[in-house]
This record gives sequence, C-alpha cells and structure tokens, in this order.
Amino acid sequence: MHSIQLKGVSLAFGLIRCLDEVDFHLLEGRKVALTGANGSGKTTLLKVMAGLLAPDAGIITISREARLAYLPQANVVLGEGSLAAEAATAFREQDALAAEVTALETRIAAAGERDPGLPALLERHHILHERLLKNGYYARERTIEMVLKGLGFSSDQFDRPCTSFSQGYQMRIALARVLLADPAFLLLD
Repeated sequence: MHSIQLKGVSLAFGLIRCLDEVDFHLLEGRKVALTGANGSGKTTLLKVMAGLLAPDAGIITISREARLAYLPQANVVLGEGSLAAEAATAFREQDALAAEVTALETRIAAAGERDPGLPALLERHHILHERLLKNGYYARERTIEMVLKGLGFSSDQFDRPCTSFSQGYQMRIALARVLLADPAFLLLD
C-alpha cells in the first residue's frame, strides 16, 4: 500500500509563514478533505505534496512507484490538440514503456538463441509488458472514451481542439487527464 508522509514540513514566502512544521501521513485509498480559511495554506500544502513547491524544511516521503496527480483549482494548461489527444497524454509514461517494449522486441528478434544477454532482454520485456497490462495500457482508447463520456463529453467532441471549449469544460478535460493517469494519490485543489 502506497503512502505519503510529511515530517516537519515548513514553507515561508518572505516573512509570511505558510506551513509550520506540518506532519501528515496519508495512505492510499483514503479520502481526506482539507478545510480552512482562504490563505491558510491548503493549496500550498497540496503543491508541496505534489512536488510543485519545495519546502524550506522537513521531509516528504512518497512510496516508490506511487503515482501522484494534482489538479489545480484554476488556470489549467492544456495542449492545442484535440480533446482525445489531450486525454491520451495521461498515458505518456506508459507510452515510453511501450516504446521500450518495441525496442526490446527488435533486440530479441536480432539476438541469437545462444546470446548470453537474451535472458535479461526477455525478463525486461516480460516485466514491462506485465506493467502495461496491469495499468490498462492496451485498453486505453476505451478507457479514454468512458472517462470523457462520464464527464459529459460526446463522441463528436473528441476531435475538437481543447482551445474551443469553455473554461468549465477545459477544467473537465484536465480532470479527465488526471483520472486517466490512475494515480495512487489524486490531489484536487
């Protein structure tokens, strides 16, 4: 089970101390709401957890291989491509793994049966292929369609440029992107 732990995390902007020795432990699967007055540091804490801001002091520990996604409350940045293409950017990390699988397949095909490096190539190929299967990479088009439709988009909008949508729908596009990334921790500001 993945976790995020903050110990003694502090952050100041000039003379204004936003975070003061914050201790926090969050386990995967938990739902937590941060409440407080405007300016009390909620967004700052989320940005520190997401790695967007570095604390002045303290330690942040995130489980190895735990994916984390952060959705800001405003001013999301989208690409200039289509709705479907923007949603697919959630799979960039897995696209890189798939490219490595393809490269490994080429190397495996070129290696002879007696090649001493062949077992290592086959093992790496197997590990990456299993990771892609586990993360739903090979069903990504269907998953993208389900998430986009679940957020109120119709199929005929999938090819529209992201810039043609209203700010509200652009926020939905950003939400789709973080949901599709299937993170262990989803930080919604």
